[in-house]
Amino acid sequence: MKRLMVGMMVAAMALFAQGPGGFRHGPGLDAAGGNLDSVKATLGLSDAQVDQLKQIRKDAFTSNESLRTQMREKQQALRTAMRSENPDGAAIAAALRDLQSLRTQLKAKQEELVKTSRAVLTPQQATQLANLEQALKAVPAARQAMALGLISPPAERAGAPMMRGAGRGARPGPMGARTHRSAPPVL
Repeated sequence: MKRLMVGMMVAAMALFAQGPGGFRHGPGLDAAGGNLDSVKATLGLSDAQVDQLKQIRKDAFTSNESLRTQMREKQQALRTAMRSENPDGAAIAAALRDLQSLRTQLKAKQEELVKTSRAVLTPQQATQLANLEQALKAVPAARQAMALGLISPPAERAGAPMMRGAGRGARPGPMGARTHRSAPPVL
């Protein structure tokens, strides 16, 4: 019984680590920088297309509200079941199955959103989007190359911290580089 409970807890932690998935930024599409000028220029999107894409995303966000609410409720039920004096393995297993089912539904909705959104693009824009997806796959390698000084950061990022989270617990080091507080001072 104890092994079952430990296994359930490990599975629950793994599911919590994944997060709810889907629409992380909500209907406010401009989360990546305040405007969409860069993607408009890269893909050649018209203002009408951008408006249409925003509306598609907003509609999807609204239509998925009940799924997100159900997920929050199931996550709370799982937390409660796991924190009880005598955790009920069956209740935990049921909550985990329910959460996985909801995640699967949200993933399907996300795939549907992508398909609907891509239908707005012209064939040339779809090709440009495929190129953009390939470039996105290279971002981790590019960041690491910048960190090693192999390539220079883009002009708009010059002087900005190169690594995610550099503002948390980091301080300016020699030559403006960011170092972690626990690092010894460089003389």
